[in-house]
Amino acid sequence: MATFNTTFIHVSEIGQVRQIRLAPALARPPVQYQDGWRCCQKCSGLFYGFRLQRDPDEGHCAAGDKHDSTNSKDYMVPFGDAGPGMQMGWRYCQKCQGLFYADNPTQGACPCGGQHDHANRSLSYDMFLEEPPGMETGWRWCAKCEGLFNSGNEQNACPTGGKHDGSRSGAYAMKLGALPSAPARKLKPQLFLVETYQISTFHGGLILGDNVGTLPAMTPHTHIKSKLIINKMTSSDIAQSSTVMDDQTAQSGQSFNQQVQDSSDSKSSSEHYNYGFQANAHAEGSVGFGSASGDAHVDAAGSTNDAREDIAQSIGHAINSQVNQANQVRKQQVTVGSSETKIDETTQTEVDIERANDSDQVLNLGVFQLKQELITILSLVDVQVAFRNTDSHKDKMVKLFELDSLLEEVIAAAKDRAVIKSQIKTALENIRDYMDESKSILVQDPTRPDTLVVNKRLTSAYELKNRDGTTRKVISVPGIIASDYSPRFIYQRGAYMTLPITL
Repeated sequence: MATFNTTFIHVSEIGQVRQIRLAPALARPPVQYQDGWRCCQKCSGLFYGFRLQRDPDEGHCAAGDKHDSTNSKDYMVPFGDAGPGMQMGWRYCQKCQGLFYADNPTQGACPCGGQHDHANRSLSYDMFLEEPPGMETGWRWCAKCEGLFNSGNEQNACPTGGKHDGSRSGAYAMKLGALPSAPARKLKPQLFLVETYQISTFHGGLILGDNVGTLPAMTPHTHIKSKLIINKMTSSDIAQSSTVMDDQTAQSGQSFNQQVQDSSDSKSSSEHYNYGFQANAHAEGSVGFGSASGDAHVDAAGSTNDAREDIAQSIGHAINSQVNQANQVRKQQVTVGSSETKIDETTQTEVDIERANDSDQVLNLGVFQLKQELITILSLVDVQVAFRNTDSHKDKMVKLFELDSLLEEVIAAAKDRAVIKSQIKTALENIRDYMDESKSILVQDPTRPDTLVVNKRLTSAYELKNRDGTTRKVISVPGIIASDYSPRFIYQRGAYMTLPITL
């Protein structure tokens, strides 16, 4: 018999620890191992192959393209508290998927460019500096890139160029073979609420940003003509300055999705439910003053209010990350020249400024780049019901109004169907919004009074407040507001203002 609950499958970001056991033939404390590591036959580096099997588009090899685990053995890397004869300080690089030594002043050269990056997403790995029986020897630390590589392989490539340098390395040993797999988890039939959220972004007012330049001092009763000379953004800069809030592109949507996924992967609700998360943000149409930003959507799986709060926090982190990155890039380099100053049209643009000083005082003018106020609202707009069976081919997902048919198909007893339907109805009539008020997303259908129906015409009002607490603007969004992210500010490209300043 199927039971209703809100548990969702959560896949860890970096593999699975299948078992903890005592390392054989060694008088050591228990050592934890993570399997799934591979040796790349092109660069000889050790990399995390489990992640590549799950997502083959990731990973980068110093010899070009992706790592190649063809004919590689299965290696197990120790992590956690190091035992005798083990060296701590090794980390997993989330860019190239390789293992590198992170306790030196620099983080080593990554084949993806720049330094390796473990960014708090890596376990703390240890390496055997001895050569215990049953382990593979010949592994070395590269003094150039900080990575671990197999010195016995003929193919050998370092991200810094040439081959790895193991001349200053100790002799490391690697454990071979996968640990015994944990017993397969017994699956049981389950029902889930699959919720769809919409992101709506509205433009508020323009805010004075940083002072990016100063005009020549103007003596009383004078008139000047000047130029703002602005460095053009490169194509790479433009890509990095795109956000799903105000300037949506395929790259900004992909980046946003990954940031939401990374944040949600690290969360589980305080009720100890895990939830799966998939994000898909895209836009259609233009963004205008006071209008919604197309139809950016986020599809999330979860049903408790606690899980919804985690979802909102994950999206908030992604919004912050994109806005902060965009601001760094959009803060443009500006210089001030005379009206006769020539520019390099391939790398610069110009804006003419003409000002008069009609006062009896010396006037100093500063050039300020303007910021755009963004109000971003996350709202719950739809709910579906999913059934997961022990056979993945029999999984189903239906509209909420089709719940009765689904229950009749998968739940044998009528009394059990009634209990489950009542639980779903209660959950959807008591959704906590961003003000912690209880809201219902259901509407009664007069022709089918016993059917659960999502209110697709439901809207919520959001009041944008002034600093004194008065209402500046009322914004209407579809569904139930789960969270608000305001105010957000982002530099407007090509928007400047000249104001008096005191030097």
